[in-house]
Amino acid sequence: MSEHELDEEQFPSKSQRKREAHLQQALGEQLTQLKPAQLKSLDLPEPLLQGVAEFQRLPNSHGARRRQLQYLGKLMRHIDSEALVAKLSKLESPQAEPQQSDLAAMWSEKIQTEGNAAIQLLLEAQPQLDRQKLRQLHRNLLKAGDQKDREKHRNRLLAYLSEIPI
Repeated sequence: MSEHELDEEQFPSKSQRKREAHLQQALGEQLTQLKPAQLKSLDLPEPLLQGVAEFQRLPNSHGARRRQLQYLGKLMRHIDSEALVAKLSKLESPQAEPQQSDLAAMWSEKIQTEGNAAIQLLLEAQPQLDRQKLRQLHRNLLKAGDQKDREKHRNRLLAYLSEIPI
């Protein structure tokens, strides 16, 4: 191999470095659109969190936000971007929440149709649930007179089942 070929293998080209910098900026832009609680869950370095907060505070005049995005890209050179992308994808498409709400809706429907038998099955699967509370919610649903009351009690049952991990 010639000396020129060795140099190409060791160092990325200028255009490759620019592409990587643009990817870092795009990742920084994704961070700026997250809520503060989501940002804290990512365990980012303090200067990066401050940079994101500064971006959100800045007006979009005279290129201030563009410059701040470039700064965020610079700060992100020091963190593992692949791990951050994985964490962001988990935040954007959480698998646990929809499954939890689907299970809660399924059990709520089952309790409405089958009554105490469904409550017993649910308690066998999830002993941490409160039998008395479940039966009371079911009883209130059965006693509800008009459609508005039934909907209110159905929502209460669903809310109770949703707040407890099933």
